[in-house]
Amino acid sequence: MPQTMLPHISGCVNFHFHIYTSGYDNSVELEISLASVCLIN
Repeated sequence: MPQTMLPHISGCVNFHFHIYTSGYDNSVELEISLASVCLIN
């Protein structure tokens, strides 16, 4: 995900997206990706 499109926000913004896929654990990876973006900002 390109971070250039994301505006520079001071502090940490929590994005919680819960995606449930049948038989797939990709939902956990998505949560980690969104959390990492918050830490980088």
